[in-house]
Amino acid sequence: MKFNKLSQLFSDLESTTKRLEMIDFLSKFFEDLKEKEDYRDIDKIIYLLQGQLTPNIKQFPKMGLAEKMIIEAISLHSGINSKRIKEILIKQGDIGATAEFILSKKKKQKSLFDYNKVEEISGSSLEILELYSELKKIALTEGIGSHDTKLGILRGLISKCSPLETKYLLRIITSTLRVGVQSQTIIEGLTLAFTGKRDNKGVIERAYSLSPDLGEISRILVEKGLVEVKKVDIEYGTPILSMLASREIYTEFTNRLGVPFVAEYKLDGERLQIHKVGENITLFSRRLLDISFQYPDVCKVIRENVKANKVIFEGEVVAMDHFYEKMLPFQVLSKRRRKFDVEDISKEVPVCLFVFDLLKFGEESFVDKSLSFRRKKLEEIIDEKDELRLVKSVLINSTEELLSFFNTARKEGNEGIMAKSIQENS
Repeated sequence: MKFNKLSQLFSDLESTTKRLEMIDFLSKFFEDLKEKEDYRDIDKIIYLLQGQLTPNIKQFPKMGLAEKMIIEAISLHSGINSKRIKEILIKQGDIGATAEFILSKKKKQKSLFDYNKVEEISGSSLEILELYSELKKIALTEGIGSHDTKLGILRGLISKCSPLETKYLLRIITSTLRVGVQSQTIIEGLTLAFTGKRDNKGVIERAYSLSPDLGEISRILVEKGLVEVKKVDIEYGTPILSMLASREIYTEFTNRLGVPFVAEYKLDGERLQIHKVGENITLFSRRLLDISFQYPDVCKVIRENVKANKVIFEGEVVAMDHFYEKMLPFQVLSKRRRKFDVEDISKEVPVCLFVFDLLKFGEESFVDKSLSFRRKKLEEIIDEKDELRLVKSVLINSTEELLSFFNTARKEGNEGIMAKSIQENS
């Protein structure tokens, strides 16, 4: 597929703030792919729609092109000096729109000398596969001579782009796509185009939450169908998307969850998803990044006190005083984010991992099992110590009990409490 088709989709999406219109633009774009049975670039198209080259779980390097280098490339291509480009940039607001403005004017000027030609001069010859490959080269290029190499690649891409394509090329490079489309909206467009029923979006959403690579999920959908998407499950080494909590008025808990329900401390720390395979421990952040290097002490205590060869569970790491009696605020924990002197800072800021959920044990997924069942299994496999504990959890039968537990949580330095259903589908 040509990049100009994707650029037109970007333009259509940017033209509206209405979610239903965005879904309509996306579904029609995907339906066109379906009619042509051209799925070669589907994963790359999805990544570019998300404004990235790979899913976040791959932790692929950023392209690292400074605005100064991009201005240099535009100047060399257009013949306009950098000072003038910077003046236009101030008026246009972003580098992509600036390039489109400059190159559109250049195209019009060229058309004055080519008025006998009927066809539009666009220079649009860039394939998505080539674009994707060249952008990855930019991201992977580093060291001596990298500036000239990256500049050369960028100039080559711009020379094959129309003004509109250049606008979105530069926005992708600078991570400022600004078309307002979220992964959820892309999923709805895919659902309509490839299943015909909006109700099927839940299947794709579930697969994406368990394996956060929407490009790969899309490839499975278009090549193998919804039946295979349903088979996507949680895997070791691949973090799943965290479920976000919502704020509620405490008087509504009993109505929404029914009684009894479980309340847990809401801790002032950093959420972790832990994947243990034998002696190998991987800690993923809420943003799905591997941050194991920050917490060698946490990896050690898990290795020694979790009775499971293979397991995935979630917890929150919290800064503690040196007696492991008092939880300290997140500002103290943030010192652990250093990339250097990790061993020293781990001694200066001791932490405790408070475990609150089980996602997989052995080869069995616990995602769809009840909260009480998951908690019971956690109690079986975790040997609690100062540095490793199960989060405080109580059964609540009334609003009065809920308020009492909340007040206790606040006195002990917690942010608040979390209320969770214990029904079968919790």
